[in-house]
Amino acid sequence: MTIVLESMNQKQNVETTENQGLETFSRNNAQNFKGGFNLDGAQSWIAEIEKFFIAMSYVDANRVTFTTFMLVEEAENWWRFTKQQLEYEGRQITWEIFKQNFLEKYFPEDLRRRKEVEFLNLRQGTMSMGEYAAKFDELSTFCPHFHERVDECSHCSKFESGLRADIKQTVSYLEISSFSILVNRCRIF
Repeated sequence: MTIVLESMNQKQNVETTENQGLETFSRNNAQNFKGGFNLDGAQSWIAEIEKFFIAMSYVDANRVTFTTFMLVEEAENWWRFTKQQLEYEGRQITWEIFKQNFLEKYFPEDLRRRKEVEFLNLRQGTMSMGEYAAKFDELSTFCPHFHERVDECSHCSKFESGLRADIKQTVSYLEISSFSILVNRCRIF
């Protein structure tokens, strides 16, 4: 009898903790995702949710549950169908599986490749140094070589290659291999 009561209490504690986690999540991340064609919206929505998960140290199972709770309208219908398909295939639905399917639907590969090409062709032109550095950071997330590997020398090389000629000429001989120092030196110039 004691074992049964302890088991029931543990189950209630887990359910209470999960409910409190969902309540905290929805209170702090109230933005729902409706779906539709909103490339930047889909990418930034996932990024915001991941930032919250990291801060709150949520486990993988809660991430999927809490995120799908925030899907509404077309996105909710998409997830219902996708979840059934994944379960039918016998696949475990992890955060990475959810994110992969979500991005395939709302930020398809061909558009990610366009962003990668935009990054590879990025030039400062008439942008201020701050604008160029911000655009560089934003677009670098779409280029696996720069996003998945921490190689500051490559980052610096790519950043320098897009600078206006007068600035590039001034900073290139310094052979700066720290990205933050390079950006600051370029700003000073």
